[in-house]
Amino acid sequence: MVRIPQVSAVCGLGRSTIWVWVKAGKFPKPLKLSTRTSVWPVEEIRAWLNDPLGWIEANRDIRN
Repeated sequence: MVRIPQVSAVCGLGRSTIWVWVKAGKFPKPLKLSTRTSVWPVEEIRAWLNDPLGWIEANRDIRN
């Protein structure tokens, strides 16, 4: 599990971009550990990095 600073650094995206893309279904949704703490499974980030468009297509139905 990784938090947003690591996700941002690895993906080359700003924090606000990550949250906008999560809401739009273009980026994996995090798991909420508390109201102020979110984490992403490393496997989800790797899958997105390997094929962002493929990830979006594969996860189209589970966005919400």
